[in-house]
Amino acid sequence: MSAACRPTRAIAAAIRTGLARGEAIEEIEERIRCAEAAGLPLTLW
Repeated sequence: MSAACRPTRAIAAAIRTGLARGEAIEEIEERIRCAEAAGLPLTLW
């Protein structure tokens, strides 16, 4: 996996986890912020 894919995959995993747990949007957004803090911010080319 390329380094560019890691943030996108981390954020996707955060969203999937939050949805699977039935979390509120605020909780999912917090998961996304944590995923972003762990690596490069999400960018689209």
